[in-house]
Amino acid sequence: MKLNLIDPNNHPPEVKDGDGWDDVEGFEEPKAASINVLPRKRLQTEPSQLEESKMLKAEYFEWKNSSPASEITVQEISGEVVKLLPPEPSPEKVVPHLVFHPRPTAGTPTEYQDNQDNERKSIKSIPLVWLLGSGVTITCLVVTALAIVPIINRANAQKSRSPTRILVPEKLEGSQDSTNIGDMLNSQTEAKQMFERYATAKTGANILPIILDPATNGALVHSHFQPINAQASWRVSDHATWTTTHVGLKIDGQLRGVLPDFSPFIAYFTLVNRQLKLDWKATTGFSTATFAELAKGKGDPSEIRGILAPTSFFTQFWPEKIYQSYRLVSEKENDTIWCYAKNDSGIAKQIYQQFAARGGKQGLPIEIRVTLRLEPGPNDVLSNQWLIAELIHTDWNQP
Repeated sequence: MKLNLIDPNNHPPEVKDGDGWDDVEGFEEPKAASINVLPRKRLQTEPSQLEESKMLKAEYFEWKNSSPASEITVQEISGEVVKLLPPEPSPEKVVPHLVFHPRPTAGTPTEYQDNQDNERKSIKSIPLVWLLGSGVTITCLVVTALAIVPIINRANAQKSRSPTRILVPEKLEGSQDSTNIGDMLNSQTEAKQMFERYATAKTGANILPIILDPATNGALVHSHFQPINAQASWRVSDHATWTTTHVGLKIDGQLRGVLPDFSPFIAYFTLVNRQLKLDWKATTGFSTATFAELAKGKGDPSEIRGILAPTSFFTQFWPEKIYQSYRLVSEKENDTIWCYAKNDSGIAKQIYQQFAARGGKQGLPIEIRVTLRLEPGPNDVLSNQWLIAELIHTDWNQP
C-alpha cells in the first residue's frame, strides 16, 4: 500500500538552485577554521549618529556656560611658624683655666716637713726621767729572771732523782717499736719474694730457711706440708695489699693477694731480730686436729685455728644464762663445731671486745679469726660441742 505523505494544506517550499538539502556535510564548519578566523571588522558609525552626538555636546557646553559659577570659601592660614625650643637655654661652655704652681724652693717649708717637725717636738717633749725609769725597770726584770733559773733547775733535778726515772727504758723501748714498725712497713717487696718462694716450693725443706722458728716447726712442716704447685715464673700481683698489726710488743704483717688458681690467700709475717720471717702456721691455718675429727669429739684440741662467729645455739647442758655460744669453722674444711664460754669469764669478755672493736658503728662483725685451746664439755653433750679453755690469740699469728 502506498502512503500519501503530502499535506494539501501545508505545501513544502520550492526547491531552488543552491539549496543543499541532500548535502548535510556542507553545513558542518571545520573546527580548525574557527581558531584562525579574525574578528569581524567594526562597522563605521553612520553619518546620522555622528551628527546626533555633535548636537548633544553642543547642548552640554551651552548649559555649562549659562550656569552660575559655584562659590568657594577660602580660609587664609597665618604664615607664622611655631618652633619647638628647649625650656631652658643650654649652659655656656666653660673654658678651663690652668694655674701654674711654682716648685717650692729649698728654704720654703712644706706640709710634710711641718708634720716631721711636730713629731720631733712631741718626741723631745718626753721627759728624760721616764726614759731612765723604763731602762731601770727592764734591767731589774732581767736580773730577777736570771736569779729564778737556778731555783727551777734545782727543782727539776730533784724530780729527776725520784722513782719516776723508770720511764726512761720505756721510751727507749718505744723507739725500738717505732723502728720495727718502720722496718715492717718497708718489707712489702721482701714479703712478696718470700711468699713466691713458698708458693713454688716442692717440699717442706725448701721453705725452712724463711719460716718462723724452724727448730720447732720444722717437723710439722715436713709432716703437714702441702705444695701450692705454682709455676716457677709465678709472681705476686701488684694489686696485693700489705698491712701491719701491732698487738702488745709484737708487730706482724699480712700480705693479701690471689693464688694462680684465683683463690685468695693471706700470708703472715713477723720480725725476728729485724729479719722478716714467714709465719707458716698462720699462713696455712695449721691446727693440731682437723675439724672432721673435732666434729666427732676426737683429736688434739690444744691449738685450733678457725673462724669464730656468735650464735644462739643453746641446750640444756649449755644454757644461755651461763654460756655464750659460738660457731667455729675452718677456712678449708666444711665441718662445723660449736664452742661455748662462760658469761662471766675473761675469755668471753676478750672475744666480745674483739667483735666490738672490729664492728665499729655498723654493729658486730659476722666473724673473726682466732686461735683457741678447747676442752670437752660436760657429759651427755653432743660430740661437736666444745668448751673454750683458752683464747691463745685473737688472730692466727703465733704468740
